[in-house]
Amino acid sequence: MGSTGRSNFRGCKRIFYGNAFRTFVFAEFQEFGSGSRISLRFGMSTFTTIFLTLWFAMAALIGGAMTIYAVTAYFRGEAQPETWVFIAGPLTIAGFGIGIVKFGRWLGRNESGFLAAFLQTKLEATEAPASHRG
Repeated sequence: MGSTGRSNFRGCKRIFYGNAFRTFVFAEFQEFGSGSRISLRFGMSTFTTIFLTLWFAMAALIGGAMTIYAVTAYFRGEAQPETWVFIAGPLTIAGFGIGIVKFGRWLGRNESGFLAAFLQTKLEATEAPASHRG
């Protein structure tokens, strides 16, 4: 599954379950001597990467403010019995976020090797020698 452009394409392995963290291959074609060079990059979809960046940034910003408030309240002796939630809540949200990303990436752990081998076979490509990589 994927999409193509004039000198690039992106794709992923077809899976039969939902995983927003699955591995995508992002490829770019470049002229190279008498042939072509295909540069591959593996990672999550662009949407997932942007979403996670915003989600973790907001979690850090809001969670940081909550934690500062709670710690300040404890030091001033103004803490209420439920103030601990302002410390535990952000830690729980951060732990959940990290855990779900790790689990999703674990599910897709073999996909980059599969995609590279698939492309190498379909395009009848060979891996460039170390001196030609860049």
